[in-house]
Amino acid sequence: MKIFRSELDSEFKDRLFDITVGDLPNNGSRFNNDIIQCTLSSTKVRSGFHLTGVLSAEQLYDCDRCLESFSVSGQVRLKLWLISDQDLTTLDEIERVYFPESKDSIELKGIFSELLLLSEPMKKLCVDSCEGLCLQCGVNLNHGNCICEYPDESVEDL
Repeated sequence: MKIFRSELDSEFKDRLFDITVGDLPNNGSRFNNDIIQCTLSSTKVRSGFHLTGVLSAEQLYDCDRCLESFSVSGQVRLKLWLISDQDLTTLDEIERVYFPESKDSIELKGIFSELLLLSEPMKKLCVDSCEGLCLQCGVNLNHGNCICEYPDESVEDL
């Protein structure tokens, strides 16, 4: 998603942008819809621009326990500083982006893609009470019981 300096100069508020999923860099994230909605506000600051807003997407995941696909609608809040002074930006801060005054526009799809990736949960569960798969036959225990017999591992045998 490209934003022009002239747009940022106008200091817009709550402007809606649609981002096509196919335009984002492929980092392994999957989405239920082809469009990600982005609402942004721009404010001029001494060293550049301050962008705030929300990315709204419905992401697809595979459950870590039962391996079934499920989707989660979520919003990622963003705060970006588009700064013309390169000394104020560092490589390990995603919030500060170098935007030299000589440039007429800035491409944000890579940054938005990273923010969406960083918002993914560490443990992806379809539901908190997911039973997972049978360790012997692989049946999804959320849909019913399997017929496997497990050996009795009582403490008396030890």
